[in-house]
Amino acid sequence: MNGNDVDIETLLALSPSADPFRTSGVSQGRDAGWLYGGQLLGQAVAAAGRTVSNKQPHSMHAYFLTPGRFDRSVDYVVEDVRDGRSFANRRVEAFQSTDDPILHASVSFHAPETGASHQRDAPPRVPAPESLDPAHGSTYRSGLESSFDIRRIPADLLSDPDTARRGVWLRATSPTSDDPLFHAAALAYLSDFELFLPALLRHGLLGDGVMATSLDHALWWHVPARVDDWLLYIHESPRTSGSRGLAYGHFYTLDGTLVASSVQEGLMRRREPA
Repeated sequence: MNGNDVDIETLLALSPSADPFRTSGVSQGRDAGWLYGGQLLGQAVAAAGRTVSNKQPHSMHAYFLTPGRFDRSVDYVVEDVRDGRSFANRRVEAFQSTDDPILHASVSFHAPETGASHQRDAPPRVPAPESLDPAHGSTYRSGLESSFDIRRIPADLLSDPDTARRGVWLRATSPTSDDPLFHAAALAYLSDFELFLPALLRHGLLGDGVMATSLDHALWWHVPARVDDWLLYIHESPRTSGSRGLAYGHFYTLDGTLVASSVQEGLMRRREPA
């Protein structure tokens, strides 16, 4: 199966295994034959979650160590770091064909409980997704379009010259599983979608003359959300320096509930002429 034809449920299902701490997943393509980083994030969360009971992921911190290829499957090894009454932690490493990991991630899980609550509001003047035209193609050609309806918000409605803020509505194109772990893993998958784009746009660093790659990624799930409902992803870049850029994002539901937040650092270099 060609990587770009893999739907999100197949991508996150992972292979059955007698050892729950070892599993593998199919791959999904992007430009130049490299894996879309969101695939690794989503599959790592799914692999870790298979080993945890009665808790849901609340945070993930991951490092992209070396590029993965979409023409190879990915093997995941999960380490049980801690199981407590309220929290559990898993370390996940992803491999392709060699003993060197391509991703290292730590995923923390939390048992549901009540407590204080506040949030940052969504930006004003954001049009409803149904009022926007479907987008065709992605800056990163992630393969995400095979499973998600994408509606980009006109840049002038979110204009911020300092951070190059961008926004996009995302929703799975068909009903999906009711499993909360699936939706948490799918949100991790979505969280890499064009997150670093504002850092590149801020300096006009797009096209074949630019090398850009993700270095690390963090995600916090605040409350449960479904990826077959519309989600607004707002992302911006507060700082770039030394060929590195920082970007952060927030996911909101249609009613304005902030459900997740992400942060990513990436490398951005102009290619030297041959």
